[in-house]
Amino acid sequence: MEGSNVFLPRPAPDQIVEIAHFGSFQPTFEDGRVIPRSVFYLHHILAYDTITGDFITGASNERANWGPDHLPYPYRQVLKPGAQVRANGFHMNALTAQSIHFYINYTVTYKVHVPTDPAIRVVRSFYWLDNYNVPGGGERNSTHVRARHNTIPWDMVIVSMNGHLHQGGKRIVTEFEADGRDPHTLCIAYNLYKSDYPCFWDCADICPYANDWPAQWGSTTCYMELPARAGERVLSFAEYDNSCKWRGVMAWWFNFGWGGQTMGAGQMAAPDAGKQVVQQMIMEAESRRRK
Repeated sequence: MEGSNVFLPRPAPDQIVEIAHFGSFQPTFEDGRVIPRSVFYLHHILAYDTITGDFITGASNERANWGPDHLPYPYRQVLKPGAQVRANGFHMNALTAQSIHFYINYTVTYKVHVPTDPAIRVVRSFYWLDNYNVPGGGERNSTHVRARHNTIPWDMVIVSMNGHLHQGGKRIVTEFEADGRDPHTLCIAYNLYKSDYPCFWDCADICPYANDWPAQWGSTTCYMELPARAGERVLSFAEYDNSCKWRGVMAWWFNFGWGGQTMGAGQMAAPDAGKQVVQQMIMEAESRRRK
């Protein structure tokens, strides 16, 4: 079952809201009971701000959040008055023939913006996406590695990074390409891969779903306050079990960074003060690396 242009109700739609968390998606029956994954599960959601076009939230079959579980203060996402959260992709999978009337529940942790409150640092999303097929044919628990080159899109302080893998994934790593870049590794996201599991997706074309995948699901969100310059080269590589022909796998990164935008009172009153702070943080980090 697929849907598009599905609007996710947001709190205080006529006001500015500061968001620390938007996610924890969970399908339930009408009476509030969680729907067992053996009956029905949420395959994935991708939702965006209708004003800015920025990625706001998402989820998939292996985790309830694509993004941070809770942004550390003072970093926050912001929705402006009238901004809606629209899911361009909204996909569910039913594993039985029964008709199900369901709800998708989610949690928003937020505060209505008060202009006189201390300034917050407004984060924006950036992401790197890679879809492909694992060739398979290797020994049991052998590893297929696929690397992709990405770049930091603007001068920023990276706040969080979240890797996404499919069934058969072991881990996904992203690191700076420059020699001597400290820290070299930005984030490592792990799947709860179990090498003794059979190849659920080892098939020639469209692969069947298996009901006991939850035992293998899980990944990691990395939190940081890491200055980075626009154009810095980043290498991302994903590791999958190569004894199976995993089809249509993903190696995705959902990230949030602060480019200097602030809201509120306090030390960030000047229009460009936040950007100046970002530049200062970048230069201080570069100076430390030269010592």
